Amino acid sequence: MRLPLVGNILTRRADVAVDQFYKNCYPETVDENNPFVTKRPGLKASLAFSSGAGRGIYNWNGNLYSVIGNTVRKGSSALSTTLATTTGKVYFSETGGGTPKLIINDLTNLYIIDASDNLYWLVGGDTTYAAWVMSTAYNSGDRVIPTVENGFFYNANTTGTSDSSEPTWPTTLGDTVVDNGVTWECAGYYTNLPDNMVSGVSFMDQYIFVMDSAGAIYNTNVNDPTTITASDFITAEDNPDVGVRIHRHLNYIVGFGQYSIEFFYDAANASGSPLSRVSEAVNHVGCVSGDTVASMDNFTLFLGRDRTGEAKLYGIEGLATKIVSTKAVDRIINSEGSNLSAAYGYVVKSSGHVWYVLTLTSIGKTLVYDLIDKVWHSWSSYNGSTETYFTGVGFAEVGSVGYILDKDNGDIYELDEATYQDASNTIKVQGTTDIFDGDIIKNKFCTRLEVVGDRAASAATLSISWSDDDYATFNTPRNVDLNSRALLTRLGKFRRRAFRYTFEENLPMRLEAFDIEVLPGEYGQ
Repeated sequence: MRLPLVGNILTRRADVAVDQFYKNCYPETVDENNPFVTKRPGLKASLAFSSGAGRGIYNWNGNLYSVIGNTVRKGSSALSTTLATTTGKVYFSETGGGTPKLIINDLTNLYIIDASDNLYWLVGGDTTYAAWVMSTAYNSGDRVIPTVENGFFYNANTTGTSDSSEPTWPTTLGDTVVDNGVTWECAGYYTNLPDNMVSGVSFMDQYIFVMDSAGAIYNTNVNDPTTITASDFITAEDNPDVGVRIHRHLNYIVGFGQYSIEFFYDAANASGSPLSRVSEAVNHVGCVSGDTVASMDNFTLFLGRDRTGEAKLYGIEGLATKIVSTKAVDRIINSEGSNLSAAYGYVVKSSGHVWYVLTLTSIGKTLVYDLIDKVWHSWSSYNGSTETYFTGVGFAEVGSVGYILDKDNGDIYELDEATYQDASNTIKVQGTTDIFDGDIIKNKFCTRLEVVGDRAASAATLSISWSDDDYATFNTPRNVDLNSRALLTRLGKFRRRAFRYTFEENLPMRLEAFDIEVLPGEYGQ
């Protein structure tokens, strides 16, 4: 009998200790007659920083930008200006037109990077500076705004005492003015940025949009990402819940609330916000964690829930929302409990697949959904002794190369199907099958098991164990070599049996099935 090794996550328990489950290997159908389970791509060292938390990664104009700690990097080079914050995810967008800019939101400020990689702060909201005061001692690094605001803030480059009359403030970034004993530099933009910004930042029709926790969506002035008019906002208000995330989907700005989703289009309004609400598209499913929102082409995924409280993975296609997760996956997701608000997800492209990678840090699980084949598996990170969730926090593709940013150390890796380790660490592949009974509950003897799959180029150990008591216990694993005929004999008597295989070699692995020879047991048993 042939036992296929390909399928979906079927676990009936959140701890994934029972039933069919795949870790660091994914189902792949070469054709309808040859389904395989394949080891996931590995991580090849690309840029090593180990200087802080990995916070975000983005492809802008064919270059790789990343935020590690408070440092913004273009490739391996750090930009001269740093961010105000050192931890937490950051969010990227970009403007179009003749002078494109990269925009970063760290939930405290916005940051604008120009084509020359100059980085400027855009502050307001949660960041406020006092007005300049005459005849006052200032320290180097102090910041002020003019007594009559002009849209900029100024940094003290020297320590000294201000003059008895206010200087004429420069309005070109980088220019300075001497104020008695203090030299002030025009350091950034000071505008009507909202308080309590939520995750996300979006560009559409020459506007940059951000949202606050009250559900108000603010926009910059058209073709000017440096200025926000205080009255230019619209509020997502179909439900009395809090704002969670702003995101662009197709040609809509989407406001994700705790229990609702609202869509907005550019109505070219003459005053206030340019946006108007698509009233018939309001959805009464909310977003559990803004950091789980991610898009690929015309499909947006997010971890959501309605007022019943159970979290599921949802997808938005067009203006319709549908459930993407399965009941087995929902059990795992909801075991994260109150820590679901810290979950994060992103989209990865590799090996001809498009995967949505969802990490639940409290339970130490990373679940992966294949957007093309519509099946689930899982990834993990493993150092030889400790196994935890997959530590990638974001993905960006430059040319034909996909890059993963590590959440823990800020290093950047290539996600490479020809690499079979995560840098120098083992990828622990493990698959557990559904229960096999040969379509009969009576006792039977398993006289032979042979692994059907690709032959390894060198010695490659696959460990196989089995459980005859509904996954409660597994026998001591037995090993086969995928470099030769991978065969076990004398596997004992059973009624119902589940198999588990483990592969930790620095080699590829692609398996199709177990060929099992079964003989009937005693009559009537």
